[in-house]
Amino acid sequence: MSGREISDIDGKAEEQVTVSSKLVSMHYPKPVYLSQVLEEVAKWSDYKFVLDPSIDRLLQIFAPHRIPESQAFELLVASLESISMRIIELEGSIMKVVIEKKKTIAV
Repeated sequence: MSGREISDIDGKAEEQVTVSSKLVSMHYPKPVYLSQVLEEVAKWSDYKFVLDPSIDRLLQIFAPHRIPESQAFELLVASLESISMRIIELEGSIMKVVIEKKKTIAV
Protein backbone atom coordinates (compact mmCIF):
# COMPACT_ATOMS: atom_id res chain seq x y z
CA MET A 1 0.00 0.00 0.00
CA SER A 2 1.08 3.55 -0.61
CA GLY A 3 -0.10 6.78 0.91
CA ARG A 4 -0.63 10.42 0.04
CA GLU A 5 -1.07 13.34 2.36
CA ILE A 6 -3.82 15.79 1.55
CA SER A 7 -3.55 19.22 3.15
CA ASP A 8 -6.60 21.06 4.33
CA ILE A 9 -6.98 24.24 2.23
CA ASP A 10 -6.84 26.34 5.40
CA GLY A 11 -3.60 24.64 6.42
CA LYS A 12 -5.22 23.42 9.62
CA ALA A 13 -4.89 19.70 9.11
CA GLU A 14 -3.20 17.04 7.04
CA GLU A 15 -4.67 13.61 6.48
CA GLN A 16 -2.93 10.42 5.40
CA VAL A 17 -4.80 8.70 2.58
CA THR A 18 -3.82 5.15 1.72
CA VAL A 19 -4.92 3.03 -1.25
CA SER A 20 -3.55 -0.11 -2.90
CA SER A 21 -1.76 -0.30 -6.27
CA LYS A 22 -4.39 -2.21 -8.29
CA LEU A 23 -4.93 -0.74 -11.80
CA VAL A 24 -8.18 1.18 -12.35
CA SER A 25 -9.77 3.37 -15.00
CA MET A 26 -10.12 7.14 -14.47
CA HIS A 27 -10.86 8.15 -18.05
CA TYR A 28 -13.81 10.56 -18.38
CA PRO A 29 -13.18 12.41 -21.69
CA LYS A 30 -16.76 13.69 -21.87
CA PRO A 31 -18.07 15.91 -19.06
CA VAL A 32 -19.41 13.79 -16.20
CA TYR A 33 -20.84 14.76 -12.84
CA LEU A 34 -18.50 14.48 -9.88
CA SER A 35 -21.00 12.21 -8.12
CA GLN A 36 -20.53 9.62 -10.89
CA VAL A 37 -16.75 9.73 -10.53
CA LEU A 38 -17.00 9.40 -6.74
CA GLU A 39 -19.32 6.42 -7.14
CA GLU A 40 -16.71 4.66 -9.30
CA VAL A 41 -13.85 5.54 -6.94
CA ALA A 42 -15.86 4.20 -3.99
CA LYS A 43 -16.23 0.86 -5.82
CA TRP A 44 -12.47 0.24 -6.11
CA SER A 45 -11.29 2.00 -2.96
CA ASP A 46 -12.14 1.55 0.69
CA TYR A 47 -13.54 5.08 0.83
CA LYS A 48 -17.08 6.29 1.24
CA PHE A 49 -17.88 9.78 -0.04
CA VAL A 50 -20.32 12.44 1.11
CA LEU A 51 -21.31 15.08 -1.46
CA ASP A 52 -23.99 17.73 -1.12
CA PRO A 53 -26.04 17.40 -4.35
CA SER A 54 -26.22 21.19 -4.65
CA ILE A 55 -22.45 21.32 -5.32
CA ASP A 56 -22.25 18.41 -7.79
CA ARG A 57 -20.26 19.72 -10.76
CA LEU A 58 -19.21 18.57 -14.19
CA LEU A 59 -15.58 17.62 -14.78
CA GLN A 60 -13.41 15.83 -17.29
CA ILE A 61 -10.46 13.55 -16.59
CA PHE A 62 -8.15 12.38 -19.36
CA ALA A 63 -6.33 9.17 -18.42
CA PRO A 64 -6.84 6.72 -21.31
CA HIS A 65 -4.78 3.94 -19.72
CA ARG A 66 -5.47 2.09 -16.48
CA ILE A 67 -3.43 3.51 -13.61
CA PRO A 68 -2.61 2.40 -10.05
CA GLU A 69 -5.28 3.24 -7.45
CA SER A 70 -2.87 5.52 -5.60
CA GLN A 71 -2.24 7.55 -8.76
CA ALA A 72 -5.97 7.55 -9.56
CA PHE A 73 -6.74 8.99 -6.14
CA GLU A 74 -4.12 11.73 -6.71
CA LEU A 75 -5.76 12.43 -10.07
CA LEU A 76 -9.14 12.74 -8.34
CA VAL A 77 -7.67 15.24 -5.85
CA ALA A 78 -6.12 17.28 -8.68
CA SER A 79 -9.40 17.18 -10.62
CA LEU A 80 -11.26 18.49 -7.59
CA GLU A 81 -8.76 21.31 -7.20
CA SER A 82 -9.40 22.31 -10.83
CA ILE A 83 -13.08 22.91 -9.96
CA SER A 84 -12.30 24.64 -6.63
CA MET A 85 -13.16 21.66 -4.45
CA ARG A 86 -11.28 19.44 -2.01
CA ILE A 87 -11.62 16.27 0.05
CA ILE A 88 -11.60 16.22 3.83
CA GLU A 89 -11.59 13.11 5.99
CA LEU A 90 -14.55 12.93 8.35
CA GLU A 91 -13.83 9.65 10.12
CA GLY A 92 -11.76 6.67 9.03
CA SER A 93 -12.65 5.92 5.43
CA ILE A 94 -15.45 8.50 5.19
CA MET A 95 -14.53 11.43 2.96
CA LYS A 96 -16.46 14.63 2.34
CA VAL A 97 -16.13 16.74 -0.80
CA VAL A 98 -16.45 20.46 -0.14
CA ILE A 99 -15.95 23.74 -1.95
CA GLU A 100 -12.58 25.36 -1.22
CA LYS A 101 -12.73 28.42 0.96
CA LYS A 102 -11.08 31.33 -0.77
CA LYS A 103 -8.24 32.90 1.13
CA THR A 104 -8.37 36.64 1.45
CA ILE A 105 -5.22 38.70 1.50
CA ALA A 106 -5.14 41.91 3.51
CA VAL A 107 -3.76 44.82 1.54
